[in-house]
Amino acid sequence: MDTTSNEPRPHRWSREQYYQMLDLGWFQDQRVELIDGEVIDMPLQLNFHALSIKLTDTALNAAFGPQCWVRVQMTLDLTPLSSPDPDLAVVAGPPP
Repeated sequence: MDTTSNEPRPHRWSREQYYQMLDLGWFQDQRVELIDGEVIDMPLQLNFHALSIKLTDTALNAAFGPQCWVRVQMTLDLTPLSSPDPDLAVVAGPPP
């Protein structure tokens, strides 16, 4: 990496740094997620969105049954630079 350039470049945050910022209240009353090292503002959820999540959750639980865990709006630590909160995720195995 060329550190002599005067070109601006974004700072990429790690998941650990992101969690520290959350603990310190940096994003109080804001909906944010860490995606590929960037802190992204997330839009508010409207009623139609919430209804869609609930209906899809019900359908996924019926489709996959007890051998899978349908996680609803829970953080997934996927990589050292991402910590998204997907609306739904199907994970193999029952909840721990």
